[in-house]
Amino acid sequence: MAILDTNLLVGILRNNAEAIAQTEMLKHKNSILKTTIINVCELYGGAFLSSKKDLNLEAVNKLLDKLVIIGIS
Repeated sequence: MAILDTNLLVGILRNNAEAIAQTEMLKHKNSILKTTIINVCELYGGAFLSSKKDLNLEAVNKLLDKLVIIGIS
């Protein structure tokens, strides 16, 4: 299991080579990729405030569809 933080997720959304390489390494190790609901809120907050809101919301949704989201309990 690997819990991805906001910095790594934003890096993936920005097509940062290092962030993508780290994620691919985790996938290669068959890690289940997860993030927290807090990170989800941060990503949506950034997307809503951006000048390309619709495009960024679509990118966030596409990324989050690939992850398990850990809630708060």
